[in-house]
Amino acid sequence: MTRLRVLVVEDSYLILMALETLLENLGMEIVGSAGNLRQAVALAQTTEAELAILDINLGDEMVFPAAEILRARRIPFLFTTGYSMAPRLQQDFADAPQLLKPYDEAALMKQIAACLGDASRRNDKASNEPEPALGRDAATVVV
Repeated sequence: MTRLRVLVVEDSYLILMALETLLENLGMEIVGSAGNLRQAVALAQTTEAELAILDINLGDEMVFPAAEILRARRIPFLFTTGYSMAPRLQQDFADAPQLLKPYDEAALMKQIAACLGDASRRNDKASNEPEPALGRDAATVVV
C-alpha cells in the first residue's frame, strides 16, 4: 500500500510541525512544506504530491497563486484558516474543501477524504492504479 504524499503550506512553525506530525502518524508522507508564498509557489510547481493542505493567509500574502498552480496540475487541495472565509475564496475556489483552525484529527481526516473524493470524481481515470492510502484510520472517514 502506498502512502499519501502531502504538500503542507503553513506560516506558523508550531502549527506546521503539529500538522506534519499528525499526518505522519496517520501514515502520510510529507513531500514538501512551505512557510511563505514564494516557497509555496515553487513547491506547487515541482512537488509530486497527491494532496496539498494550504493555509490561506501567509503573513501579508494569500496562498491563492499556489492553489491556482495546483489546480492546473490537477493536485487536489484543501484550505485551512484561522479567519472567516474571504469572498475571493468563495468566488475562485468555492469547490475546495475548507477547514477552520484550530482543527482536530477527525475534522482534518473528513476534509482530506472529501478533497480526495472530489478529485477522484473530477478525474476520469483510464488506469486501474490503486488509490493512495489515507493511513491506518482511513476506513473510518472515507465516504
